[in-house]
Amino acid sequence: MCVCCCFPVAAYAPSLTEEKIQEIDRQEYLQSKQEMSSRVNVEKVVEQEIIKLEWIDVKVTAYDLSVRSCGKRKTHKEYGISRSGFSLRGHTRESAMSIAVDSKIIPLGSIVKIEFYKSEYQKYNGNYTARDTGRLIKGNKIDIFMGDYGDSNCTVALEFGITEAKITIIKNEKEN
Repeated sequence: MCVCCCFPVAAYAPSLTEEKIQEIDRQEYLQSKQEMSSRVNVEKVVEQEIIKLEWIDVKVTAYDLSVRSCGKRKTHKEYGISRSGFSLRGHTRESAMSIAVDSKIIPLGSIVKIEFYKSEYQKYNGNYTARDTGRLIKGNKIDIFMGDYGDSNCTVALEFGITEAKITIIKNEKEN
C-alpha cells in the first residue's frame, strides 16, 4: 500500500517487488533522517504529528467585517473584535489567517490546517488560527476571515460562496 494515498502500489508499478519497495522506502527514510540529523528531536516531533493528524471534512464559507457579515459598523466599539479578543481591524486575510469555528468542535486558539478540494479554492490552503465564532457556525463548518473592508459593500466574502475542505488541528488549545 502506498502510505500517502492508500492505493496498492502494485496497481501502478507491477514490476516492483515487495523487497524493492521496502528498499526504496528504507533509502528514502535514511536520506530524510540524514537531512534532519542536525535538528534536535525532529524524528520524535514528526512521529507525534503523524499520529495526531486526523482529517475532518468541513463546509467552508467566508466573512469580512462588513455590517452584512458581522452586524457592526466601523464606529461600533466592538467592531473587528473576535470572540478570542483578537482585533481583526485593518487586517487582510493573509495578515490575520483567522477562522470562525464552533468552539465545541475546535477550541479557540487552535491552529488549523485547511486543504480545499476544489482547485479554484486551493489558493486559500494554509494554517489558520481559530479566533472567532459565529451564530451560524455550528458543527463541521468554518468561516474564513477575508479582510477588513470597513463599511463598504465588498463582495469578496459573498463571492467565496460555500465549498468543502478537509482540516486537521495542528495545535489544539485544549491540550496546552
